[in-house]
Amino acid sequence: MREIVDGSGNIVTRLAYDSYGRMTVVTGTNLPTKQYTGDYYHAASGLNLTLYRAYDSTTGRWLSRDPIAENGGIDLYDYVLNNPIEFIDNYGLAIYVCVRPAPIGGGDLTHAYFWDSTTGHSCGRDELLGGGTVGDNNGAGPSKDTCVKVPGSDGKESAVMDCCHKNANHGFFVPFLNDCHVAVKNCLSSNGLPNQGIPYFVPYPGGSPSSPPTNIPHGRHF
Repeated sequence: MREIVDGSGNIVTRLAYDSYGRMTVVTGTNLPTKQYTGDYYHAASGLNLTLYRAYDSTTGRWLSRDPIAENGGIDLYDYVLNNPIEFIDNYGLAIYVCVRPAPIGGGDLTHAYFWDSTTGHSCGRDELLGGGTVGDNNGAGPSKDTCVKVPGSDGKESAVMDCCHKNANHGFFVPFLNDCHVAVKNCLSSNGLPNQGIPYFVPYPGGSPSSPPTNIPHGRHF
């Protein structure tokens, strides 16, 4: 929200913001209840209130912990990876790319999939021959596997998951050309989201399957 007009279309208030949402009143005194990214502005506290967390534009931080705790990263309060020029985070939620040991290769290969923090559901390729049901990965996510938040994915969760459900199992499985990692990459790209690579994974909880190593580089596929 940058301008407020009256019934004749005349500007009665004009606002300006810095990258983190600190507001400056350029002209006028009629302050809107929705500011910066369109969130409700609580004048008494100076906070922007989203559906899940309160944001303080003075410090550029969320006031409460990430809803999924440390599973979303070690910094529980940062706003869009401290890069509001490139990314947005209207709700404090996002899409995550996760990996787990693949059921083939003796634990040396990784399976990549999406996890949606708004619903707790996941999606990834689940058929070698293609055309089958896209796997829900048994509701996995950060509580079970190694995951990284996709910057700028807030508000795009449904679009990313729809892309996965429609396209992840398209065609025959071909390593490096048409596999689970490629399905993730394609859905990120089609939604204008960055592909930060597949994260290094840690041993699978309980050591299954076959206690995979902790130093597998980016790009190992299933």
